[in-house]
Amino acid sequence: MSNYSSSTFDEDPNTPWYKVFNIIRPKSRVIDVGCSSGTFGKALIDRKECVVDGVEISEEDKKLAEKKLRKVYDFNIEEGIPRSLEGNYDYVYFGDVIEHLFRPVQALINAKKLLKPGGELVFSVPNMSHISARIMVMSGEFEYGKTGVLDATHLRYYTRNEITRVCAEAGFIITK
Repeated sequence: MSNYSSSTFDEDPNTPWYKVFNIIRPKSRVIDVGCSSGTFGKALIDRKECVVDGVEISEEDKKLAEKKLRKVYDFNIEEGIPRSLEGNYDYVYFGDVIEHLFRPVQALINAKKLLKPGGELVFSVPNMSHISARIMVMSGEFEYGKTGVLDATHLRYYTRNEITRVCAEAGFIITK
């Protein structure tokens, strides 16, 4: 089970979930890559009447998400996607997931295949240049934690420039 399995939907307008929630149109078809226990997708289903599927490689989290979402798949987005899912979704959502991937560009290239024409990739990613990380480094500290910008399970760290580069390399242009 991941460190994020017990997360609850947060109404705080400064949180990534809240911001993404307000981008996604009602009654859309969404696939939540790295859906954990399915909490975000369940909010989309209940409050916006979306059809939400998930992708989750943790067996424990997958079982929890299957109780909340329409369908949960267990493929590795970095390796490919099932052909049956190509062109099915209005949105592909990566909620604080890309920093956990070995091959983020390949994952985004594969994710693009999931989108309908005109579909959108929506994501959130911790910002390594956030003031909290800067202060730690400036003070000679760099402590990993269970969650947050310096989550010990992060394989990569991103700034605005780096995430823009990765998205561009995968064929996406950041518009918002």
